[in-house]
Amino acid sequence: MKKIRVTAMACVLVMLISALAGCGQNTGGGAKAQTAGNDTNAPKQTSDNENNALAQSAGNGNETTTPEPGSLDTSEKRVIHFLSTWPETDPNVKILRELTEQYKNEVDPNIELEVEVITGDAIQRQVKIYNSSNDLPDLFTYFPGRPLQALIDMDAVVDVEAEFGKLGIFDSIDSGAVSLLKTFEGNQGGLHALPIGMNLEGFWYNKQIFEENNLEVPQTWDDMFNICEVLKSKDMTAIGLGGKQKWPITRLINAYIMRSMGPDAMYKASIGEIPFDDPGFVEAGEVIKDMVDKGYFGEGYITLENSDAENMLMNGQCAMIYDGSWIVGNLLNDPEKNPLGENVGFFNIPKLANGAEDQDAYSMNCGSALILAKSKYDDRLAGWCAYVFPRMGNKAMEICGESKGYTVTQAPETVSHYTQLVNDEMAKVKSTSLFFESLMDDETTALARDNAQALCLGTMTSEEYFETLNEANGRYLENQKQ
Repeated sequence: MKKIRVTAMACVLVMLISALAGCGQNTGGGAKAQTAGNDTNAPKQTSDNENNALAQSAGNGNETTTPEPGSLDTSEKRVIHFLSTWPETDPNVKILRELTEQYKNEVDPNIELEVEVITGDAIQRQVKIYNSSNDLPDLFTYFPGRPLQALIDMDAVVDVEAEFGKLGIFDSIDSGAVSLLKTFEGNQGGLHALPIGMNLEGFWYNKQIFEENNLEVPQTWDDMFNICEVLKSKDMTAIGLGGKQKWPITRLINAYIMRSMGPDAMYKASIGEIPFDDPGFVEAGEVIKDMVDKGYFGEGYITLENSDAENMLMNGQCAMIYDGSWIVGNLLNDPEKNPLGENVGFFNIPKLANGAEDQDAYSMNCGSALILAKSKYDDRLAGWCAYVFPRMGNKAMEICGESKGYTVTQAPETVSHYTQLVNDEMAKVKSTSLFFESLMDDETTALARDNAQALCLGTMTSEEYFETLNEANGRYLENQKQ
């Protein structure tokens, strides 16, 4: 009989988060590559001697971590196939590209990083296709939680706690990120995901619009609805929403659930302690649908990407958006896209009268994580890891002012306004909640996102929406018993 996996809430995460500027705060194809060697289906595994050589040179997350010269056979070309949900222009890809180039120049001239780009919604399907032919990419972005747990159960992905421990680099990962990712995995032992972000979520607002309309940061949902009414009366879009991508809708539903039912509500539903069609969940869907009907999201929200909503905020086309701290990369790095400069503020999810006891929790996540395929983890990939990941924190701070969930050993003398803003907000965190789909299996996740649009458009009621989730989650739990 298969054991049902139970996931503990990450209620003390922030106590583990570094106070370094930017630590714990983060943003949020090519052809298929072949592994070098005689048999691409049976790559050379890292031997204990090779791991020892790498570990001796790795140290403890030191910036000078470099595989020892001569410890690797670099005579043949080795391509690292990276299946990415981010385009080449994304800071995450840029960080990996630059570190790979450094590694090529210093250690392994015949290693290449080949990026295959796929849209976020299609990543699970593509990973399943690769996995069915025992040909997972060397490195790929994936969702921690139940989707990753399926690969862990098949022994298809690397336990990075064990392997990075051998390399002597595991402590280069921020302890808060480790705690959060282990929570996603159900604290079953080991760690199989690498962070590429450490995000808190909430509302970002245009300070100029608030000042011009004599608006104050809302303390409650009623306050926020009153702001929306004021802006609506002036033909302004109150809240930008990337409805085309679906997940921005479910994040808003989750935000209300956190305040009405508590930060552990989604966890309790995921293990069947409370049903997904509980009246509290249904109420949350109805509240978001009411916001749609009142025009708070403006026209055309269902055709917008989340990046469009971010641009609306920065260009003064809306007053607020619900987003993660990954937005900081755009606020910092592209002045043309952010004419507001430092005039973007942040507030946590407003409180709810007569809501749950904990009204101060933050929604937090590590975004898409980086996963290493066990079948492709050879000495060349291990050497690349030993060089790249201890440098991730510093390189991320250099490129986009964020640590991405890694230790920063060379903090800048000064930090940006937005880096400090998020760092200050992180210091306030005492309890956390995971995002809406974080503990759902593939089927339930797909229904949650696809039907979120139907909920907003009125072709599905909130009761019907949550009934479908309850039925799907029930099927998953029942299958786990078999």
